[in-house]
This record gives sequence, structure tokens and C-alpha cells, in this order.
Amino acid sequence: MNQIALGDPSSWTVLDGQSVSAPFRRAAAFFSFGSDQTVREKFEITLSGSPAQVSAGLARLDQVILRAASYSNMAYFSPQYLRFQLEAGGDYYYAEISELYLEASPTSYITHRKGSFLVGLHYTRSNYFDGTQCELPLNGRGGTDQTGGFDLINHTDLTSNYGNYVTIKSVDSETDLPAPLRIELENTYASNKIKDIAIGSFHHPSVTDEKIFFAFATDMSGGTQYYNVNAINDYYRRVSWTSSAWTSLYNYPVPLTEVDDLDGRSFRPVLHLYNSHAFYGSLFQDQAYAWVIHFASL
Repeated sequence: MNQIALGDPSSWTVLDGQSVSAPFRRAAAFFSFGSDQTVREKFEITLSGSPAQVSAGLARLDQVILRAASYSNMAYFSPQYLRFQLEAGGDYYYAEISELYLEASPTSYITHRKGSFLVGLHYTRSNYFDGTQCELPLNGRGGTDQTGGFDLINHTDLTSNYGNYVTIKSVDSETDLPAPLRIELENTYASNKIKDIAIGSFHHPSVTDEKIFFAFATDMSGGTQYYNVNAINDYYRRVSWTSSAWTSLYNYPVPLTEVDDLDGRSFRPVLHLYNSHAFYGSLFQDQAYAWVIHFASL
């Protein structure tokens, strides 16, 4: 660890490492790990110097505590952060901290007069660290390793550059510590709204081909196929049935090579309807109905 500091952009107090100054001498961090949104931790901070310097250092820590409390009451402009740097010249990492308090050693009242003081700083922090914000390159029908964003449309078909998805390579999103991800979407279609956005993790270790995720009307069997330039890939299928029992409407055989790629992994199937489905007659009155996608192994 090259440096540990507390404070906000207007004023940083270095507790350990590069640029530390009296009375702060060193700080031992006791990091916690867990799955909650926040974690509770502490530092053991050693102050060394004249009694006046030690008192000034304690006052500086009290100021950080006061600013954190004031921010929670909307009386200070910025939260307080734990900031550290792994190596000289490297990036800084930040975590917002709150609920701070100091805990003095039982013998501190004696060592204070001798110019030494050991104090514990307890705090709660968010369970991630922010680093220097950077833009991740995007991949999809709009380009490869592209920054600055690219256009998405509401369907993917065999037309070049027509895509409704974007991916980020795992090698481009690896971090030393857990970190938040901010995604920006801009609606450029003024007559409608952005909706039905799905965000997830594509967790296959090597396969990134989009083809295993799409089956078009021309790939399926069942019903009657119709041509329409406004349909995905220019075709859609329509089916009518009268049975009140479970009925197989369409069939799409997944190629064995794709089955191997999907094996043992969880995915959410999505069915796109060209028109809103409609039911006629009395067959479905006062009855529940549902669209079900059924998977069967051979």
C-alpha cells in the first residue's frame, strides 16, 4: 500500500505512506469482506510528535467525523472518503464512509503527554471502491472495441449493423476491487420511450458469438410463415388453435454445437410477438392462459 488518506477533494489527511506528515505516523487497516451493501471496519492510527502536534492531529480526525455527520444532515457539500493508492503513481481508489467515531487506547492519556497516541477510527463504508472513471469499449453490431457509444435498435436480424444488444469484454472490465458500473442510454427516437432493457452477465469463458442467442421465424417450424418488411428479418409466423389442452405452437431445434455452449448455464428465453396475441370465441372466457417455452432433450 503506497498511501492511505481520509477526507474529501477539498482537503485530504494522509494517514500512512507517501506524503504522510507529523503527527500521523502510520495506520493499520482492518478491512472487512461481505455481501452486504456496506461493511463495518476500523483503522488503528499511530500519531507521534509533540503534545500540541498530537492534539492537532486528533482535531483533524474530529473534523473528518464532523463533516461526515454534517453531510448526512445536508449541512456539508461532500461526503467523506477513504482513499488509498496501491503503488506510487498508480490510480486512487475511493469509498464513501459514514458513522465515524474514535476509540482511544486505555493508556493514551499517559502516552499523549510523551508525544505518542494510538487511536482506533471506526467507520462504515460502501462495499465497493470507486476508481478513476473510464469509458469501457463496446462490442456489438455497431462495432468492435468502440468508444463513444453506438446505436441500438429494438431488434436483431440478419441485416448488417442491426442489433439490439451491446457487450463488454471481460478483459476490459477486470478490476482489482469490486466497483460500480454506470450505463448511459439516450433515447433518439422521440415518438417512443426506452423500456424493456435487460442487463446481465454472459458467463461463458470463451464463446462470445451472438448467433446462439437468436432464432428467427425462418428458423422455426409450426404455423404459417408470412413475409412483411416490418417484421424481424422480414418474416413472422402465425398460428391458430382450438384445443383447450397444452398445445405445441412452434418448434426450433437448437444445433448440438450450441447446446454444448449453453450446457450448464442459465439463460432467460424471450419471445418476441409481431402482433399482440388475440383469442376468439368462448373457449378462453374465464380461463387463465399463458405463453410457455418448453425445452426438451433428445
